[in-house]
Amino acid sequence: MATRYIQRHSLQTRLTHDIFIVCCIYLMISGLFVFVPALAKLVGADVVQGFRISHRVVGVVFILTPIISGIMAPKGVKAFFEKYLCKWTDEDKKWLMLFVKYMFTSRTTHMPDQDE
Repeated sequence: MATRYIQRHSLQTRLTHDIFIVCCIYLMISGLFVFVPALAKLVGADVVQGFRISHRVVGVVFILTPIISGIMAPKGVKAFFEKYLCKWTDEDKKWLMLFVKYMFTSRTTHMPDQDE
């Protein structure tokens, strides 16, 4: 019996997220070598200079990827904003009021149900 595969996201969405994740991880790693003097001494000035340049280039890719993806799929951007920028219900307001308490006392604090 063949298994069914339900695709939840388009190829563009998956590529956007994948590029964004790779850039984010690279920026964290290269940022450590650029901004932590002990690590910079460990690898040497030439390597750090390479990290500086690549950090800037990858930073531009990190910023432009979601912008270009949004321009290519305006319907997806519209759906995203309709989903996340909606009118708050009473349950949403109650959830926000309980959030900090829930972070510290999750066993005794019960959060209200959410729409999704």
